[in-house]
Amino acid sequence: VDGSGNVFVSDNGNHRIQKFTANGVYITSFGTMGTGNGQLQFPRGLACDASGNVYVAGNLNHNIVKFSNTGTYLTSWGNQGSSNGKFEFPRGVAVDQATGSVYVADKDNFRVQKFTSTGSYVLKWGSEGSADGQFLLPYDVAVDASGMVYVTDELNHRVQKFNSSGVFQSKWGTGPSAAWGEFDRPAGISLDTCGRPYVVDNNNDRVQEFGTNPGCGPNTVVGSSVPVAVAPATLNFTSVSVEGFTTVNVLSTGPAFFPGFRKVPPSPAKYYSISTTATHSG
Repeated sequence: VDGSGNVFVSDNGNHRIQKFTANGVYITSFGTMGTGNGQLQFPRGLACDASGNVYVAGNLNHNIVKFSNTGTYLTSWGNQGSSNGKFEFPRGVAVDQATGSVYVADKDNFRVQKFTSTGSYVLKWGSEGSADGQFLLPYDVAVDASGMVYVTDELNHRVQKFNSSGVFQSKWGTGPSAAWGEFDRPAGISLDTCGRPYVVDNNNDRVQEFGTNPGCGPNTVVGSSVPVAVAPATLNFTSVSVEGFTTVNVLSTGPAFFPGFRKVPPSPAKYYSISTTATHSG
């Protein structure tokens, strides 16, 4: 989601990015299948900077591609490998809105890499394992207003928090488990304007909201969670984005009857089910 509320979607199988208004009206698309400038192969995570530029994880191209807000190719960096600045199936991307720093979940290298907005390598952290600061397939990444970096650690079934230099701060989740506050293969992560994380709990078919921030919209207790999006079918939630602190966009790649984004308002006291549209159920 950019600063104007427009929603960008990685259309993975079509090798393109689509742009919509906050109400889901199509605006434009960009990207074609290939390895040239501005081309994509199964794009995954994306993020917007403060100027509206779009950064896309080019999964099978093992790179990051940067576009303008209207889809004009600007630059790209990275190729397949494990040395600094290279990637093995990059999955998630996040941009620090204050500094412009770009963070990439370098999935199969079990690490996070940090770059400038033009792609210059800054630093990295992480290795394969389950200790603090290690990863078993980092899936997605998000940055709060203080520069803290949150990473979904898929096969460790947890979220880890780091400072902007990659120093471990905290973690939560000890799954796999369906208990509230636990995860079974967490995937996408996004923060609202109050800094609260929303985590796609993939194999539990739900999104969980964490954190407190008094005076800034609905609150929950740290370590507890709200079933913002749950349904009886296997929906295969993959991504989440938050508009302000009032609307949560959830992306599903599940059955044919439930493709695409659904929008639900977060609340600590309400349950929101999702079928073909978001419906309030109490």
